[in-house]
Amino acid sequence: MSTTSGMARSAALQGGSLDDILVGSNDTIDFINGGDGNDILNAGDGGSIFQAVYGGNGDDQLFSGNGLDYLSGGNGNDIVRGGDDSPGLGDYLHGDAGDDQVFGEGGDDKLFGGTGNDRLFGGTGNDELNGDDGDDLLDGYGGIAYEQDQLTGGRGADIFVLGTADGGVYYTGDTQGFADGYAVITDFSATQGDKIQVVGNLADYRIDTTQNLVGGGSLDAAIYRGNDLIAVLRDRTSLVAARDFVVIPATAAV
Repeated sequence: MSTTSGMARSAALQGGSLDDILVGSNDTIDFINGGDGNDILNAGDGGSIFQAVYGGNGDDQLFSGNGLDYLSGGNGNDIVRGGDDSPGLGDYLHGDAGDDQVFGEGGDDKLFGGTGNDRLFGGTGNDELNGDDGDDLLDGYGGIAYEQDQLTGGRGADIFVLGTADGGVYYTGDTQGFADGYAVITDFSATQGDKIQVVGNLADYRIDTTQNLVGGGSLDAAIYRGNDLIAVLRDRTSLVAARDFVVIPATAAV
C-alpha cells in the first residue's frame, strides 16, 4: 500500500499497481488517478476549486470534498461519494463499469451509474440520477422538503425509489401545496421491467393523468401521497399498480 498527499497549489497524484491511498490538498486544483489496485482516493476540501479523481482499474473508493468535483470510478465495483456542497453547487459522480454505489450527499449533484447494476443515492439537493445500462436502483430523496430530483433509469430493469424503509418519502413540508418536493422520472418502461418503489399501503397513493406537468408532447402521470405530489412520470399515463409498483413496509430494508 502506498500513501500520497498533494501539497502544492496544483497537484497531479498518480497511483500504481498497489492499493493506494491518495489525498488531495485543501485549496488546490488536484488531478488524482488511482491506476490499478483497490484504491482509496480523496479529493480533499478544495472549496470552490475544481478537483478531478479517477479510480482506474480495481474496486475503488472515491470521496469528494466541498466544492465542484468530478469523480470517475473506472473499471470495478466502486463506491463514489460526493461532498456536502452548498445549494447551487454540486459534483459530477460517475460509477463507470461495474456494479457501483454512487452517493451525491449535499448539493445539486449529477450521478451516473455507467454499465453494471448500480445503486444511486442523490442525498439532499436537487439531483440528477442516471442509471445508464444495467438493472439499477435510483433513490434521489435526501430527507428534506422541496427536493426536486430527476431520475433516468436507462436500459435495464430499474427501480425508482419514492419511499424507503424508514418511511422517507418526498413531501412539500407545508399544507399549502407550494413548491412540492418530488421526483421526475423521465423514462419509466414497464416493458423493460422498471418498478416504482413506495412505502406503506398502496391505498395511500393516487395517480392523476390529466396534466402536462414537465413538458414533452404527452400528458404525464402524477403520483400523490395524500395531497403531496411525490413523482411525475414524463409522457407516461398508463400505470398498472400490480405490475408497476413495489410496496414495502416501513420496517423493510431498501
